[in-house]
Amino acid sequence: MNRLILLDSFKFAIPIIIIYFLVKLSRKNFKSLAEELIIILMLFYLTSFSYLLWFQPGPVYEHQPYNFEIFSTIDLYYNQLTSGFMPLKLIVINLMGNVIITMPIGVWLSYKNVRRIKALIIALFIPVLIELGQYIFHLLNYATRVVDIDDWLLNAIGILIGYWFTELILKRTTK
Repeated sequence: MNRLILLDSFKFAIPIIIIYFLVKLSRKNFKSLAEELIIILMLFYLTSFSYLLWFQPGPVYEHQPYNFEIFSTIDLYYNQLTSGFMPLKLIVINLMGNVIITMPIGVWLSYKNVRRIKALIIALFIPVLIELGQYIFHLLNYATRVVDIDDWLLNAIGILIGYWFTELILKRTTK
């Protein structure tokens, strides 16, 4: 990932964390140090993720690119790989990136003791919000990102993996 983009996302996250601290100070309702650190990490993740996903300036195209055919992007990557047009490393980064980037949401859901069915519903809904946000920012002429059902699927899988992995770890460590 480009270091400048990462630095910009940090610059975006830091003011949010400062505001969080100021609100906590004014209300004098701090939780335990461990809980506050987890909340700050999640705030940092969410603001950086939002910047990378929506607020990072980018080109604006006349037409919004989209894909509503399930597995077509994944199939395209497979065909590109077998034809020698795209290296495996780039395909893995693109596909696994969509899974890995949403895993912290699942970890958070497990940490907050969200029940499985509710976690499943949230895991299916949050990627819709992500793709909808990309579409809205295109309409606002801010940046054009591809609205892709395969991204929705991979993001949902990432949230569920994060949730189930954390559940598994918590179950084993509390025995």
